[in-house]
Amino acid sequence: MARPGTVRRRRDAGGPGAQRSGGLRGADAAHRPRLEVLPADGGVIALRAAAWIHLGGPPPDVLDVHVPRPLRARFGVVRYRCARTSGLDVDAIGGVPTTSLLTTACDLAREVSALEDSGDDDGARLARESLRAVLEHVRPDAVRGRLLSAARARGRRALAVVDALAPAAGLSPWR
Repeated sequence: MARPGTVRRRRDAGGPGAQRSGGLRGADAAHRPRLEVLPADGGVIALRAAAWIHLGGPPPDVLDVHVPRPLRARFGVVRYRCARTSGLDVDAIGGVPTTSLLTTACDLAREVSALEDSGDDDGARLARESLRAVLEHVRPDAVRGRLLSAARARGRRALAVVDALAPAAGLSPWR
């Protein structure tokens, strides 16, 4: 197990015992990472990294970590951001605190709109792909409801992103 605040390469390639070790692993066995991560000081894995942990697929190039204290920095593959995350918005997956799928969808929608505004087309495309995958596993009306309760302009831009990506029957129940 890694010390809090560290990221290190794992020597093992996975296997049945690796899931119980607490190491960070994507849901898709074909794309298991060889990293062990434990965020420092109450940090929570978020954004594309959280979507990857929940759903699998290719690992992201950056592990985003939301921390409760003021910090905005990038150390290697880990990018820290100051964000408050309540206990209800966190799932422990393999012992690693990760934002819930609903929180991940809202964060990704905000991230897509922010990246589009800044002109980062590649980042926006990657975040949009992750958001599309997450929206297949959460109720779009729940995402809309949470975004509508957010700050007005930022929430409206994120809501437009969700509306563009959500299926036509956007208020459908869990799939």
